[in-house]
Amino acid sequence: MPKRKSGKSKYRSWSAYFDETQPEDYQFLGFYEHRSRQTDFVSSFQKESHKLKKDLSELIKSGPDEMKEGARRLENIRRVRTLSNFCHCFFALGG
Repeated sequence: MPKRKSGKSKYRSWSAYFDETQPEDYQFLGFYEHRSRQTDFVSSFQKESHKLKKDLSELIKSGPDEMKEGARRLENIRRVRTLSNFCHCFFALGG
């Protein structure tokens, strides 16, 4: 499958990273590296994580089928890590 064109997506409600990267290659680090080169990047992990969450949600909702599958895979990993981090913190605090 050829790489998608750089620049503005015809769908354009998500980061160009997802248009420029094959869905099977979607990765957290790749997303953050791409975002760090964008003019609207903010040096806040929390805000960039929120953007990733919104982008994945939009892709799952209205992206092409291949991109939906890649976004679902990454979203499932994100959810498991978020839950794992929460549980770790909760029990570390004596919860």
